[in-house]
Amino acid sequence: MCPHADEEGRIESSKGHLKNLNKKGLILSNCSALIILDNNYKVLKSSDDAFINLAYYIENEFVERTLDCEGKIEEL
Repeated sequence: MCPHADEEGRIESSKGHLKNLNKKGLILSNCSALIILDNNYKVLKSSDDAFINLAYYIENEFVERTLDCEGKIEEL
């Protein structure tokens, strides 16, 4: 998990960690929060520019998918 991804170098650093670990990770900007309870999650944002991305590599290609279900409870 990479909080404060807006800060310089944070996303690039996370990309390197994810590639070396072969894992999926979450990239959270400032003004965003993720609530996880059991097998459910909810995205909270206090700014329109805030984001939470699921990030991972597939065959050496970096992939990011935005979790854009703000305010709704979703299943993991």
